[in-house]
Amino acid sequence: MQKQISNWRKGLSILVETGTGSDHGKLNRKNRKIFQKYSMTNAREVGQLTETLKQKVQAKAQRIRRYEKRETQYSQNKMFKEDTKKFYRNLGMKNIESREPPSMAEAETYWKSLWGEAQHNERAEWIRREQKRKISLTDWRPIQISEIALYLLEAHNWKSPGNDHIQNYWLKAFPATHRHITKNFNAIIEEPEKAPAWLTTGVTYLIPKSGESKEVRKYRPITCLTAMYKTLTAIIAKRISTHLEEQSLLPAEQKECHPGSKGCKDQLTISKAIYEDCRRRNKNLSIAWIDYQKAFDSVPHSWVEKSIELVGANSEIVRFCKLSMEKWNTRLFFKQSRK
Repeated sequence: MQKQISNWRKGLSILVETGTGSDHGKLNRKNRKIFQKYSMTNAREVGQLTETLKQKVQAKAQRIRRYEKRETQYSQNKMFKEDTKKFYRNLGMKNIESREPPSMAEAETYWKSLWGEAQHNERAEWIRREQKRKISLTDWRPIQISEIALYLLEAHNWKSPGNDHIQNYWLKAFPATHRHITKNFNAIIEEPEKAPAWLTTGVTYLIPKSGESKEVRKYRPITCLTAMYKTLTAIIAKRISTHLEEQSLLPAEQKECHPGSKGCKDQLTISKAIYEDCRRRNKNLSIAWIDYQKAFDSVPHSWVEKSIELVGANSEIVRFCKLSMEKWNTRLFFKQSRK
């Protein structure tokens, strides 16, 4: 269809140039071809042909626009059904291409400095206060098949897989495997040092945040984990979350990690409501937002382990998290534009 439109526009340009009175051999040859192609016998038919070609071009172009609109609607509806978060994220996302990425050695050096062996401040006074609090410890019970089924019920079918190349759809499609997965999960919790290396190996794609694609710090890392590791850690996270809610250990001001909370969206909505109220009542208002650079990327593993201990997680969970974090590793890839 695009080729047809291109041919019509080519013919239109020849007819328009002929109407300007230009006269040279090459144009005359093209003009004769147009007359032969559309079976014209005299110059008076040129105006009628020009108008016909214009209408054809407009009609075809409108048809292409309708097709592209329908295709966009179909892909968006499919994405909304399969991955709602990705749909909303892509609505305001600009497609930034990385044509000249930094070297892989440069990227590895930069991210190793963030993901390295940093340690938290164990002597902090507030940590000592938290350790003195009397918090009930969680009891460990073996993982059940029902917990795997419950997680898969809420998991998206076609999330990008990790090293195992297994998507959640296949775990849902073969429930007979859940018994064997449960058995292996419990074995890994009991002896995390025997967990296979592929389980804790991720695939990290570095996506450019701006047009300055030569700078390593201008990339956002997105790591795809194995479906098995995500399932196992999601079950553990669910148990810890239930414990935090039962013990009222999460402050009301914290919106992230609360069941049913929208995180930053909740905080933004509250801030907007306060702002509108102060504006309506002509009150003074001061708001400060703190943005930590690479906040999640630079959290020490030792602090993750300490936090789990402070909230009263079972020793089996603490040991599993500690030993699995020691095995964490990933492969870096740059997301580049296709040529």
